[in-house]
Amino acid sequence: MPPPFSLLTERWLPVRRASGARSVISPAGVTEDIDRDPVVAFDWPRPDFDAAARELLIGLLSTACWREALSSRSWGAWWRKPPTPGELAERFAPFSRAFELDGAGPRFLQDLDRLEDRGIENDAGALLIDIPSHFVRRAGHLVFDRATAAMALFTLQCFAPAGGRGNLTSLRGGGPMTTLVLPGEADTPLWQILWLNALWDKDWSDPAGMPEKVFPWLAPTRVSDKGVITTPRDVHPAQAWWGMPRRIRLAFAANRDGVPCGLTGRVDSVIVTGYLSRPSGTKYAAWSLGHPLTPYYRVKKTDVEWLPLHPQPERRAYRDWIGLVISDADGAEARRAPARVVGTAGARLSAMELFAPRLLAAGFDMDNRRLMKPRGFVESEMPLPVVSDAVRESFDLLVRSLVSGAREAAGLVSLAVGKSLSSGELPDAGKSDRQLARDRFWDRTEAVFYEVVSGLPARLTAAVDDRALQDLTLAVSQAWFRHLRATVLPLFDELVPLDDIEARAVERLVGARRDLITALNGRGKGGQALYGALGLPLPDGGKKKDKGGKAA
Repeated sequence: MPPPFSLLTERWLPVRRASGARSVISPAGVTEDIDRDPVVAFDWPRPDFDAAARELLIGLLSTACWREALSSRSWGAWWRKPPTPGELAERFAPFSRAFELDGAGPRFLQDLDRLEDRGIENDAGALLIDIPSHFVRRAGHLVFDRATAAMALFTLQCFAPAGGRGNLTSLRGGGPMTTLVLPGEADTPLWQILWLNALWDKDWSDPAGMPEKVFPWLAPTRVSDKGVITTPRDVHPAQAWWGMPRRIRLAFAANRDGVPCGLTGRVDSVIVTGYLSRPSGTKYAAWSLGHPLTPYYRVKKTDVEWLPLHPQPERRAYRDWIGLVISDADGAEARRAPARVVGTAGARLSAMELFAPRLLAAGFDMDNRRLMKPRGFVESEMPLPVVSDAVRESFDLLVRSLVSGAREAAGLVSLAVGKSLSSGELPDAGKSDRQLARDRFWDRTEAVFYEVVSGLPARLTAAVDDRALQDLTLAVSQAWFRHLRATVLPLFDELVPLDDIEARAVERLVGARRDLITALNGRGKGGQALYGALGLPLPDGGKKKDKGGKAA
């Protein structure tokens, strides 16, 4: 067998350059030829591998270059003049022992125990999150080259879904959501994306002094079969980048017959034929807000523990702004918190007066009813305004109001459509129509929302006193309400056309539309909730009218 395969020095990461050319680089090669033809993206044949590769490099930069990531001056210096591949390789070198994929010593993300005693044999294809083991058996034996096996292994450990008794989920639960801040337009150098999202907490100690606490595979696994849990107090908090919930040991063999990788088609001198596994790996607990790239939530504001957010089937949009971009409330009242990277990256961009970033949200949408059953890999982008600290509080308050008002309006039109099309005879009748109403509502109001929000920082900065701020807030809320109203009624008429309704359902339609208009006029429980969310005064003080049309 050849020398150990080093994930720090080998060229194993497929990438695409600005010119469209494809190449394979080592981690330090991310800044290679950055002035003439920079690397702009990873180029794996799977989107989950691309997402995991970004996390791997961000984690490596955060761990090995923590001094530069921690200091705003040093961070900015590397942003303006990226380090050479040689400089990065020098920073990575002290951690080389942790990044050997095979060999006799510790292996990257693999159990220190050889697992030969009672280890369960698995095909290599079972490393892929979206290929169940029964499908792997039917499809026949699958082998990977070492680069693909390394990426599959990191992806599984990073996003590990529920996999049966003893097969534990990742440090962020099964199938977590990852959010990154993307600077500038498409084809931004990958270096800038990775470096913008690299983070290090000022309270963390030097990882070089305790590598076994950062990289769990350098020490015996903290086996959880007897109830042992692993918290940030038990290890270095930077293990958030390097969680290892699964006990896995890859099986390598010399590729004498030149068998190509079953995923990439590459022919490697050594192939991964499968792996041994054991249950009851590291059980992570109490990592509230522990991962810098993941948004969190808690069920009640009094709960101590924050839970990682997980993707849903639909794409992320401005309805998810609260929780992905800003928290739902300030301080102890908050129940939804964006990933820490959002605030840090925003502050970095603001300090350098760089604008037009985007938020990338990605992850597996998992079916929690079935073990290790993904419905798909979801990836979405949305504009992300850069907001200075001076107007941050006012911006957050106003945007929360706009999104909350949109949620109320979406609920009103959805309810009205449901009432019109459901006779009440079946519990789920009209359910798909209600969802369609919501989806179309969000799609049709999205462009205007982003237009409004993108201009808010400048308008808030120009508000010279409290009165000007109040006037601006009222004007923005009123304009947004007019847009919501102009969307809701035509949408209802489109989804519930009168000429397609049976005679016996006309009365329901008319009643539902009347109730919708009543709510849009600020009356009833729904109307009061809508106006309240937007901070708008109720017409006539919210009083009911008598039969003559006068306020009672």
